[in-house]
Amino acid sequence: MPAFIHLWRGLRTINFDMVYARSWTDDNRYEYFKKKFAKCAEVLVPYRIPYDYIICAAVVSEDAREKMEAAGFDKRIYVRPEAFF
Repeated sequence: MPAFIHLWRGLRTINFDMVYARSWTDDNRYEYFKKKFAKCAEVLVPYRIPYDYIICAAVVSEDAREKMEAAGFDKRIYVRPEAFF
């Protein structure tokens, strides 16, 4: 379930196996939605993240990579269509 949690505690509560799973289907409807909620979680950042803190980006396509580079993003960019749904 969604919640606002302090950074370090929040990182310890994330089930990364569930977040990065390739499929979230389950015969048990409760488990199915639990898995989908994990994938749909987002990080809410108050104000901004300094650019120096960003080490890379993941994008859905080569086109998206080109747009980020054209906008001046000069860090590593991974094309990972499987990370987006």
